[in-house]
Amino acid sequence: YQRRVRGACNVKMLDIRQEVIRNRLTLVVLFEQEVDPHHRVVKELLFMAKNIKDLDLDFEVLSNAHRFNTLQRESINQQYALTVINSCMTFDFLTEICKAIEDKNGLIREITRLSEGSNLTEIHLDCLELLLDLPKQANLEEVKMELVTIGKKHNIDVALQKEDLVRTAKRLVVFDMDSTLIQQECIDEMARLAGVENEVQEITKKAMNGELDFEQSLRRRVSLLNGQPASILQQVISDLQYTEGAHFLCRTLKKMGYKLAVISGGFTDIIRHVKHELGLDYSFANTLEIVNSKITGNLLGPIVDAQKKADLLRAIAKQEGIPVEQVIAIGDGANDLPMLSIAGLGIAFNAKLHVQERAKYRINQKSLSSILYFLGISDKDAKEPVSYTHLRAHE
Repeated sequence: YQRRVRGACNVKMLDIRQEVIRNRLTLVVLFEQEVDPHHRVVKELLFMAKNIKDLDLDFEVLSNAHRFNTLQRESINQQYALTVINSCMTFDFLTEICKAIEDKNGLIREITRLSEGSNLTEIHLDCLELLLDLPKQANLEEVKMELVTIGKKHNIDVALQKEDLVRTAKRLVVFDMDSTLIQQECIDEMARLAGVENEVQEITKKAMNGELDFEQSLRRRVSLLNGQPASILQQVISDLQYTEGAHFLCRTLKKMGYKLAVISGGFTDIIRHVKHELGLDYSFANTLEIVNSKITGNLLGPIVDAQKKADLLRAIAKQEGIPVEQVIAIGDGANDLPMLSIAGLGIAFNAKLHVQERAKYRINQKSLSSILYFLGISDKDAKEPVSYTHLRAHE
């Protein structure tokens, strides 16, 4: 049939696309031909379709003006990736999102499901990626805010990023530790074991109210641990609860060649264990002074506070030769905001409300592996690696 169609009239193929959805194949071909009053190509195609079982054929004649308008649209638009994440995607949400994009003179070119089920018969519509065009003169922050507002209304995480090489060329991920890689706050766990939990919580409350800065509150809380046996650090380590998806995320990123770091306002003894457990490349935290196997209540060296976290992120990126635009930072607290703001992709993970409002991106999901969706990585692409013991960082 190909020979018959090409022989019927001089035909030149300009573009071709194919997609299979639920075992149904859709093939679209754009071609041009010489002027033919007898429409021989169309007749041959219709004849071919009639003789092939379960084949439906449709065609449309496009004018030169249509092609010009398409090219003109591509030249004045910028392509974006819109990632939406939630275990309960609704028609109402998608309708509002589509309407908002239409109101901005945007065009959705493609919708892809990044999530998949746990078996062959189960499908999870937990994440969709929409590739869309927006006019270059569109106010990007205004568009982001409107889409995020719609997401909040429906309890759905929404992220809009430029669909370019920077998005897919991230090379370094920097994590916070407490309430990010692990579910606990280590200073609170140590205070509980030391019997000073209420006192520590009172200091934490003052810090959150702005009465104390991070360094002041940290030093006061640590001072309450004076005289405690250093063994409580090992007990905290033994009781660590890693955030769902933390191991899988780190394994997958290492498999893809990423460098991984954890920077924490916590303590070096604990962070070294987390670094080893997750196979990370770098770790930075505060150092407790220990004398004769007792915690003195003092800290050694510079404090890892909010600004220090951002400085360390820059230092790691510089050492690895990676521009900050290719860095991902993930955290949940106010002291993570500076590093979230300088990273190319700064994500507030299950963060306090005021942190979410100031961060560029946010995820409110149980699993850390949801981060992969922001990189356009599907569940299928991120299959569990067989082993990663050879990737563990050496102490």
